[in-house]
Amino acid sequence: MVFQKVTFERLFEPAGSYFGFESEGKRFFNVVVPSHPRIEEGMTVIALLESKDTFDNDGLLGWIDCKDGSIACESFIKHAAWCMTSAYFAVMFPIRGYSIIASLAAADLVALFIAVMFGAFSTISLYSAAKAFIVKKALIKVRNACNLAPPTTA
Repeated sequence: MVFQKVTFERLFEPAGSYFGFESEGKRFFNVVVPSHPRIEEGMTVIALLESKDTFDNDGLLGWIDCKDGSIACESFIKHAAWCMTSAYFAVMFPIRGYSIIASLAAADLVALFIAVMFGAFSTISLYSAAKAFIVKKALIKVRNACNLAPPTTA
């Protein structure tokens, strides 16, 4: 992971949840920003990237707005909630849902398949929650090190 300071010298029209920008003569398209932050021409951010200059293809993990210190990144709580919900269904479906499919010849295989699918989604969500937590903590540490004031709520 790499921190990179970027000024949006020119913004391109957003298309859905994507936007594009130009900075220091380089153009980046298909940039997806976690959450829904304010994006303005001329704003400067400290971006956390998977690797240098990888803003596209989900390379942007989050950013700190240098003007007000606000942080834009994935929500740890959202991924943790999906993890716990999926784990619940991975355990409960074979217990409760088995009576619905018991008449099928391959009921055991169907129940196992559904439990494994929910378990896999739970594992992926756990990974995403851990990654979101680490990204948020890293962004907070950099914001504090750069003496950027966190946004105040009134």
